[in-house]
Amino acid sequence: MTDAAPGTLIANRYRLQDKLGEGGMGSVWTAIQLPLNRPVAVKILHPNFAKDATAVARFRREAEIAAEMEHDHIVDVTDFGHDGEYVYLVMERLHGTSLADAIEADAIYMTTAWSKAGFGKVEGGVTEAVLVGAPCPVATVPVSLV
Repeated sequence: MTDAAPGTLIANRYRLQDKLGEGGMGSVWTAIQLPLNRPVAVKILHPNFAKDATAVARFRREAEIAAEMEHDHIVDVTDFGHDGEYVYLVMERLHGTSLADAIEADAIYMTTAWSKAGFGKVEGGVTEAVLVGAPCPVATVPVSLV
C-alpha cells in the first residue's frame, strides 16, 4: 500500500493537493472535488489501519456520527468510502489558522474572554455530538472554532 501524495485521485472525484496535518489514525489533505471544482478536506486512514477491520469500522462510525450532526461548530462530513487501498472521509474545507498553529505563534492567549468565546463554541459542538450518541465526541468529531 502506498501513502497518499499530492495529485492522487481518490474515488475518481477527489484530487489531493496539500497535506494539512497528520495524526495517530490518518492524515488530512486539501483536495478538489471533481467535476465541481469544490475545495474539500479529505481525511485518509493510515495504510496500516486501513487493513484493520476494527479501525475501519471505528473510522466509518466517526464519519456517520459527524454526518448526523448539524451545528455551526461541527464540520460537515459529506462522504465516506473505500477506493482500492484508501479508506477516506470527506469534509467541508475551512480556511484559517489551526488552533495549534495560533497557540504556537503566540497569537492566542488563554484569556478568560477568549476561553469563554472559543470553548463556548466547542461546547456547543460537543453537546450536539452527545445528543446524537457520539461515544467520545472530543476525540472523534471535527469541531470548528470558525
